[in-house]
Formats: sequence, C-alpha cells, structure tokens
Amino acid sequence: MRLNVQRGLGLCLASLIVGLGACGEPSDVPPELPPVPEVPEVSPEDEPPADDGNQPTSFDPQDVQVGDRIAGLELTGLEVMFHGDNNQIISGWAEFEGTTTVSGTYEPEFMFPGASEGTPCFNVDETRSSLPRFDFDERRLWFCFTNPEAAIAAFPDATDETDATIAIDATIAIANYRIDYAPTDVANSAEFIQRED
Repeated sequence: MRLNVQRGLGLCLASLIVGLGACGEPSDVPPELPPVPEVPEVSPEDEPPADDGNQPTSFDPQDVQVGDRIAGLELTGLEVMFHGDNNQIISGWAEFEGTTTVSGTYEPEFMFPGASEGTPCFNVDETRSSLPRFDFDERRLWFCFTNPEAAIAAFPDATDETDATIAIDATIAIANYRIDYAPTDVANSAEFIQRED
C-alpha cells in the first residue's frame, strides 16, 4: 500500500515536471489560454492634435482648479460669478503664474477714461500665440500692462514726430497674466518682461 502511494506521488510529480498537467490521466486537450485583447488601430486623423503652443487655450472655469496648468501657465486664483434671472450674465477673473512669449501688436489703447496718451496694451495674434481664456469669452485676445512704464520704454518707436501712435508688430515676454471678464469694458493684464524681437 505504501509503495503504491509513493509510486502515485512520484508519477504526479513527474507529470508536473514534464508539463503534462495535473495528476491523473494525461489529457490530449491543451489548456485554454485567456483571449488576447484586440488593440484598435489608430489612424493619424484619430490622434489628438499635438499642442504646438500656437493655439488659444479655452477652458471652462468650472472644470479647473488652482494649480492646473493651462497654456503653460499655472492657475493661481479663480473666481467666476453668474448673475441675472437665468445666470446669463457672467463676470470673473483668473490669475496665472509663469512667463510666456506672445506675438502680436503693441498699441496704446484709448478706451479707458483719462487715458489721453493711451494705455500701453498688446493685441495677441492668435495664429502665433497661446494664452488661457474662458471658454465663453469671445472678445479679441488682448491685454494691458501692469507696469506700463517698462512697456513704453521698450517701444520708443510707438510714436512718431507728431506724437501720433503707431502699432508695432512684436514678440514679447510677459508674466503674471490675468483674465478679467465682465459685461463692461475691462481688459486682461500682464507684466511686461522684455521685447524679444
């Protein structure tokens, strides 16, 4: 009896080593393998476009939080308010930290009260530059400088002999970009760092 048990155990052990399967009668049916998942083919038109930094970056303020990066800048503050019977009037602001380069046109803006000489501002060329913006903001992409003296000093060629203002195509570095959005005339703002062209 002891000899038969030992022989049976020896056969089981040999079966495992040889790979014939479990103890008992060897099976002619190979074990089932799990199915291989199908990998869908991805064509180039299915892939999302690469972010080349040259597209405006719209965002829903209800879908982001402080610390998120949008268009290469870090969101550091955000407040959006909805007004009116159906919340159809929106106002708010968003602040960003970081430095970025934008291309467009430097031009004094005269829409603000008391700005007889014009407030130094910059119209962004949206085909060449990217800045964060609220997804509902349909205004042209532009901002004025929080340090206007630095911008004026960098663009002495923005006035001619008759002190008329001239629009200057330029590429500039800015920091601390801020979106201000309201039903009235308000402007986004940024700190002028330097002229790049």
